[in-house]
Amino acid sequence: MAGTMVISIRFHEENHRDMELYDRLKQDAGEVMSLAAVAKERIRVSYQSEEKKEEKAELLEQVTKAVREEMKDSGMKIAGAILSGMQGTQRTFQRVPEKKESVLPEEGGQLPEGTWDFLDSD
Repeated sequence: MAGTMVISIRFHEENHRDMELYDRLKQDAGEVMSLAAVAKERIRVSYQSEEKKEEKAELLEQVTKAVREEMKDSGMKIAGAILSGMQGTQRTFQRVPEKKESVLPEEGGQLPEGTWDFLDSD
């Protein structure tokens, strides 16, 4: 066994969680793979999943930092606009005249002859 490392895993029949795990490994292995191969693959996937979570957390931290900096810069722009308004350099806005509501007529005109003919077609 030169160059081979061995780890032994014991599943106790009286432990429900052990047997549940064993049954899942056995089901995944099926007739083709060994239980050891399935267990190694599961461990590998578990570590890859942890690495991805760490990468996502790092990316989230970077994005959060960038957003905070942008908000800080925007906040300074807003504060500058407010201050300039207080100092009288604010733009003057013209009031837009209100639009009058359109009113529909009480009665419409006569409909052309044959308008309802499509209802009579059998």
